[in-house]
Amino acid sequence: MDNFLEKEILHNIKKELEKTYKYFIFFALLNFIGIAIFIGIIILILNLIKSERRLKQINDKYIISSITDTKGKIVEVSDAFCEISQYTREELLGKSHSIVRHPDMPKSAFKDLWETIKQGKHWQGKVKNLKKDGGYYWVYVNIEPLFNKKGQIEAYAAVRLDITDSMHLREELKKNREKDKAMLQQSKLAQMGEMIAMIAHQWRQPLTAISSISSDLYMKIMLENYKQDYFIQKLEKIDELSQHLSKTIDDFRGFYKEDKEKIEIKFSDMAKTALSIVNTSIEVKNIDLVTEFACKMKIDTYPNELRQVILNLIKNAEDVLIEKEIKNPYIKVRTYDKEGYSYMEISDNAGGVPEDIREKIFDPYFSTKTKKDGTGLGLYMSKTIVEEHCGGKIRVYNTKEGAVFEIKIPIALSE
Repeated sequence: MDNFLEKEILHNIKKELEKTYKYFIFFALLNFIGIAIFIGIIILILNLIKSERRLKQINDKYIISSITDTKGKIVEVSDAFCEISQYTREELLGKSHSIVRHPDMPKSAFKDLWETIKQGKHWQGKVKNLKKDGGYYWVYVNIEPLFNKKGQIEAYAAVRLDITDSMHLREELKKNREKDKAMLQQSKLAQMGEMIAMIAHQWRQPLTAISSISSDLYMKIMLENYKQDYFIQKLEKIDELSQHLSKTIDDFRGFYKEDKEKIEIKFSDMAKTALSIVNTSIEVKNIDLVTEFACKMKIDTYPNELRQVILNLIKNAEDVLIEKEIKNPYIKVRTYDKEGYSYMEISDNAGGVPEDIREKIFDPYFSTKTKKDGTGLGLYMSKTIVEEHCGGKIRVYNTKEGAVFEIKIPIALSE
């Protein structure tokens, strides 16, 4: 009995010990996992703190930001704000944000700003700010109200993007547009002088004829040799010549009428109008004019501006033919359609453009007519009109006989 009881007790003790050991291992494992999780959380928190510090450093260094109270006093600024404004943090904290306000900015802009953010709305816009040294910089600003737990505005946070370079570029583009506009006007005036000379050529013969007819009629009256049919015939001739002179004036006026809107027109129609003005001048100088109008499609463009380009290219060809004293000179004007574009080619047999200047002839103020007071505006403005105003392309290349100026404009979508 004693042995049985001893064995039973030892068995129960062993069993309880095994059970306790299992619980010990289980709880020890739980503690280990808990410690591991705790350590992991600590590491995660430390990493988050480190990341937060890094982000704050990045924010301070690269993001132009500030926080102001409800009265506009600066309570926090980034290093980037200090760098661009040239103020130290100590010089900015506690100061009104108007310390960087540039006098060029209208008060109405800031009135709108404050009215918007006081209503709890965000505000965005471009602002010109003043640097400590008197310089300036442009920023695109986004201002957001900050609310407390009661939903009341307690501060305003502003984040800015430096757009100084883009504003400078915009100013340069504006200046260039104004410059191009002035150059275009100068080019128009130069062309107008040439056109007046052409009109003088066109008017000389009709005016001489009218003068001759009127003298003849006057003599008939003086000699009392009056015949009604003869007088009617001569008066009809005078009327015909007068209408020709009137049409020349209408062509001249229409040529320089400012284009308000694009219209759909064929290249050949514009070429015919330009040639009607320059044709007499070309004939007087014994230059053959060859035309080959094969275009059937219309282009959407500013016709008067493009006519000026056509006239300029024809006059350039005329000048070089006369200057080089070319035998059997000719100017050829050709139009055709190809692969979604309408083309115009103006060519001559003057030998072509020298290779060393071919790439420069569309540059502003570059001219080969220095002996003739050439301004160099014609081809530059022709390129500006074709490529920037009309959405086309202009180029020059040489053939065995001479230069070819090629203009291509996209065919109108309605075609």
